[in-house]
Amino acid sequence: MLLLIDFSKAFDMVDHQILLCKLSHYGIRGIALNLFESYLGGRRQTVTINNAKSEEKALIHGVPQGSILGPLLFVIYINDMPNIQKLAKFILYADDANIIITGYNHHEIISKYHELSDMLSKWVTCNGLMLNLKKTNYMIFSNIGSNDLGNYQPTMNNRPIEQKHVSKFLGVLMDDRLQWTHHIKSLSTKIYRNCGILYKMKGILPQKAMLILYHSFIQSHLNYCSLVWGMGTKNSLKTLFVGQKKAVRAIIPGYVNYYYNKKTDEPPKHTKQAFTDHKILTVHSLILKNVILFMCKSQYYAHLLPISITKLFTNILNHSVETIPQRLITQTHSMFVKGARLYNEVLEEATEANSTLPTHSLVGLKNKLKIYLMTIQSMGRSTEWVPENFRLCTQKAKRKSPRLHNLTQT
Repeated sequence: MLLLIDFSKAFDMVDHQILLCKLSHYGIRGIALNLFESYLGGRRQTVTINNAKSEEKALIHGVPQGSILGPLLFVIYINDMPNIQKLAKFILYADDANIIITGYNHHEIISKYHELSDMLSKWVTCNGLMLNLKKTNYMIFSNIGSNDLGNYQPTMNNRPIEQKHVSKFLGVLMDDRLQWTHHIKSLSTKIYRNCGILYKMKGILPQKAMLILYHSFIQSHLNYCSLVWGMGTKNSLKTLFVGQKKAVRAIIPGYVNYYYNKKTDEPPKHTKQAFTDHKILTVHSLILKNVILFMCKSQYYAHLLPISITKLFTNILNHSVETIPQRLITQTHSMFVKGARLYNEVLEEATEANSTLPTHSLVGLKNKLKIYLMTIQSMGRSTEWVPENFRLCTQKAKRKSPRLHNLTQT
């Protein structure tokens, strides 16, 4: 059970005195604490409507929004929330709070939720915060085919909360089947919309500025959390690749045929050479680059990753991919299986091609990896995409085991 918490006017509800007590508890005392007290105190507000002005009133709640310290102070304010129950896992990011409850069956989930909801309501009240119960909802994940709690209706403060089958989690649309199709569809819509901006700027801005706009409006969105949603099949990335090619046509100088012309049978301008000329990675190569960098970090630079991430990948690269237990079909398209396989295969292929990727330096690895991926991406004719260009979706044939080889010989 994933409980998605929404605080009502989160930053405006922070009690100054409670915040200062928590700062003192965490070791911020003396002059430093006086500095924060001065920063928060002495603020007053007034409201003016139609030339009618209200009396000034001192502010004893809220942290300044739009400042660097605002989110930091709020995170410190809710930092003790995970202590209300040790059986649940809390994921906190600014005012976005998410709670994960796990269990072997629905009854265990419901029992833990009862205890958690009571403790959460008490903690929220004691800290002067307020839950927005209209936006607070939950999702159920299960590998037994039932993604609901039967006739049970979860409540919070005696009010029912809604179950969601698709919800946004830190900027990524996640469904209770972990298919990522909703996020890819939403991302495709965003890419196509931003393509219109590039088309309007074509011929007005210089080439260098168009490339900057492309990386800002297109490539940055394709790069965000691609390790989560981009490990699927080639077909799942088709709409994104079509949108990316459409955006690349917008930065090609001169006249470019964007669509198929039925009157003249003229096809749209091919983009493969443009990807090479401007050193742009396709969405497939971009995801593969992030996979290799992440797997390298987990093996050689574990100190750069959160502890919760390093625990997931402990010793995973030291085992054959075939020996990794796979209970679900979707696991074959996860970082645990596909990521480890691609990492080992790409390093082996690069070595065979005399393009050894330096794993001792992340900067060197990034540069060499991009050169290597651009080489793969440009294989074949410049007017045709071939399967070899999409290394992310190309699976090498598995080697036969000695036992299978002996049986074949027999």
